Amino acid sequence: MKLIPLTCRQCSAPLNVPENVLLVTCLHCGSQLAVVQEGTTVYTESCDQEQNVSLGDAVQTKEMDCQLIEESRQQRELAALDHEWKQMRRRYMLIDADGNARVPSSDTANNMAIITIVSGVLWILPAWIITDNWSPFLVLCLLIGVFVVIGLGLSRLHYQRAVAYHEAKRCYLRRRLEVTEVAEAYPTKGWG
Repeated sequence: MKLIPLTCRQCSAPLNVPENVLLVTCLHCGSQLAVVQEGTTVYTESCDQEQNVSLGDAVQTKEMDCQLIEESRQQRELAALDHEWKQMRRRYMLIDADGNARVPSSDTANNMAIITIVSGVLWILPAWIITDNWSPFLVLCLLIGVFVVIGLGLSRLHYQRAVAYHEAKRCYLRRRLEVTEVAEAYPTKGWG
């Protein structure tokens, strides 16, 4: 996010403001400032100064200011949530042999378990055929059993990762919805 260096209209303190913000509060003096863009020029105007306007216009201006402040707060909160989700999502992603990231899936985990079990069972038949004694057959069955246990363990880990990813995504979407519903619950007249 690009920051624009500005100064406070009231106390001349330096401000660094994101480029799409319309209202800002000076951290030094606490003044509410409107960020005004005219062409390539960007400056601040005090929202606290008295103007020659009628009472109705003043109320409407105050409502618009409150709406802009709420929209700015909501935008910052949504941007923080989105950034947090991107970082969290990266932790859950699976990287394949080509370096491509993909979302973990419980279906893939279940398919891994089925393939592991079926492969283990199908390998027992050739092991029975190629061995003519119980001792080598039991050793091969033991090796096949180790393969199956490892495969089932990996599929279980994959399944747990998929469940954790979908739970984290559900929480992210719920939190995002809560932020947007708060703004929609208190609409300001004349703004839409």
